[in-house]
Amino acid sequence: MIDSLALRRFSEPAPLVTGKATSYPAKKAAKEQLYGKTLAYREQQAKLMNAIYTHYTEAELSETPGETAFVAEAPTGMGKTLAYLLPYAYLADEQRKQVVVAVPTITLQQQVTETINTTLKDILPFEVRGASLKGRTHYLNLQSFKRALRVDEGSTSLQFIKAQILVWLTETLTGDFDELNLINPQVDFMAKLAQPANNPAGSPYYGHEFSERQHVLAQNAQFLVVNHAYLAEYAAELGDSIDTPYLIIDEAQNLPNAVLEQSRHQLPFQVWLTRVQNATNLVLRDNEPSIGIILNRLVGGQQLKSRFLQSLEALSSELPKLQVAFYRRFLLNGHTPATEGHYEVELPISDLAQFWVDQTHRLQSMRQAVRDLADSLDYLLAQFSNTKNAFSLSERQHLADFRRLLESIAKYEQRLTTFQQDLVDFPDASVFWLTENQNHDNSNLKLSGGLLHTLDFFKDKVYPHFMPPTVIGATLFTSTKSGYLYDRLNIDRETVFARRYPEVFDFAHQAELVMVENAPSPTDGGYVSYLAKQLVQLTTTVQENTLVLFNSLETIQQVYNHMQSNQTWQQGNMTLLAQGMTGTRSKIMKRMANESHLVVLGANSFWEGIDLPGDQLRLVVIARLPFDQPNKVLQRAEEAVLMAHGKQPFYQSTLPKAVLRLRQGVGRLIRKPDDFGAVVIYDPRILTKSYGKTLRNMMPDQMPQHVSQDRDVVPELKKFFDQHR
Repeated sequence: MIDSLALRRFSEPAPLVTGKATSYPAKKAAKEQLYGKTLAYREQQAKLMNAIYTHYTEAELSETPGETAFVAEAPTGMGKTLAYLLPYAYLADEQRKQVVVAVPTITLQQQVTETINTTLKDILPFEVRGASLKGRTHYLNLQSFKRALRVDEGSTSLQFIKAQILVWLTETLTGDFDELNLINPQVDFMAKLAQPANNPAGSPYYGHEFSERQHVLAQNAQFLVVNHAYLAEYAAELGDSIDTPYLIIDEAQNLPNAVLEQSRHQLPFQVWLTRVQNATNLVLRDNEPSIGIILNRLVGGQQLKSRFLQSLEALSSELPKLQVAFYRRFLLNGHTPATEGHYEVELPISDLAQFWVDQTHRLQSMRQAVRDLADSLDYLLAQFSNTKNAFSLSERQHLADFRRLLESIAKYEQRLTTFQQDLVDFPDASVFWLTENQNHDNSNLKLSGGLLHTLDFFKDKVYPHFMPPTVIGATLFTSTKSGYLYDRLNIDRETVFARRYPEVFDFAHQAELVMVENAPSPTDGGYVSYLAKQLVQLTTTVQENTLVLFNSLETIQQVYNHMQSNQTWQQGNMTLLAQGMTGTRSKIMKRMANESHLVVLGANSFWEGIDLPGDQLRLVVIARLPFDQPNKVLQRAEEAVLMAHGKQPFYQSTLPKAVLRLRQGVGRLIRKPDDFGAVVIYDPRILTKSYGKTLRNMMPDQMPQHVSQDRDVVPELKKFFDQHR
């Protein structure tokens, strides 16, 4: 019991004893003996295990970043997680090194950590531990939660979450919010529960906060499991804190996108200015709730108030001027701004560099104002901590909220600095653009930017801190040459050790692919109506759970409306669900896992990361081949960069991306050995365009491919499902 909160007792783990492993079980008999009755021997899985172990014990490994990497495409059903964990457990024990495992999602992070601490632990003859590392916002802050307990949120659901947490605190050792399995909790509320105390060292929970426990556990574990974004941000810390650890990048095809998304930032000038004005109002106001009241009761509070106001007024003055400068330089100089909707314009790198130079004095003034705000806040927190007993609970909460507001203001200024630094560090790999909202409102501009492609990011920022990486995934390759993968991950193709393992499922008998040759082009005006009619006819006849994959939410909405108004659909017994219209991805997934006669229209995240075996999903329909939209700023900019380097954008970027996405979409279907199902593609370009052969060749080996007229699709699939029932 700590300051009225009942917590489960946490004891630091005993030091991990290494060097106790017996010899690696390379032979089948040795593996079967190790597995006992817990696991079944799998031939392809065993081959991958041995290949990994051999590579890192016998190959001459290079110290040059990106060289001598181990790359393996391991298909669904092989058991790739155990395939890399087992040999690395022996390597870690023998070499006394840690292993960093980077996975794309939080869910997979939990699964891998659990596999280490249960399955792997149960079969190995030596001790093995796995620790999961996440950012601070994933963990409950005890001081912030204690403060929240005394506040009536005015919401039954939020009060119920607090009650859940009180019980959970007696059970959890991690304090990780993901353990609670909350459904769509309010982001602001959860952020409030995760924020650090105003004075951490003075908190009664100092030394007991959950965010620090993960590092204690990590110090005594062989495996450190992180997500891709964490690896991209903290690679140097992960590598420098231990002796050149091993690195496994699982589902590595997703890592470049995680880096790009993390690097890309938005700076909405009006939001920034509004927060500055809100902070000013809190300082000026002398009635509840405000910071003004707190300042009035502190020694030197009036002088501190003046310092806050001086800094905030400097930002209030310079921010609109910076907006106007952007507008005049890039939207009025040779461009025709939009009169409605929004208008995007790419900013030439050389012009933006000169713009930053021209705005040096203004940027320095804004940066100094933000520094002064931080200094004033530090002084305020110190004074507050010295006299905290004189303030009410609500006043302490006002201070915490004010601190978060100032931190968000500083974060926007940091984005300006990041934009400028990216321009210096990655001039050939960065892209920046301005978005102007409707009605020529130059006070409503948004600056966006970040990395356009990974270029040498991994070679410079990640690989130097680790042993040569193991790169693994179910859908890595876009062709037999795999140049796209190596380029995006900065892997040296001359020294790479690459393997593509065969499919483990019997696609020849479990699945079939139907391509509709007389479907209209997806760009035709009548395509939406055509597709809706085909989907109604197909799904109401076969009566199987169906996932229809799209490239845009706009098309989903159009198809959804057409289907709902179709008389045949209305008379049937199927239920139509649509991403962004009938629920979130998680809610739709839950319904698919528990209900039948469902048709789901999904885009983006539905193409990958979905595991719905058996009757949960029997039919996948590809509405349109998954090419990026060519009119996006990012797409246009990437094409320009590739052309400048003498490359063909379509064949070295657009097509490989589409191949990966299509393989991932088709991969949603067969998830276990006794599964069965069909894929239908209503985009004739897979048959009529020259690149169609590349797409077809990358489908699962032995999967029957049929070319059909649309009128024959329904009877063909009905026959298929009748044969498999």
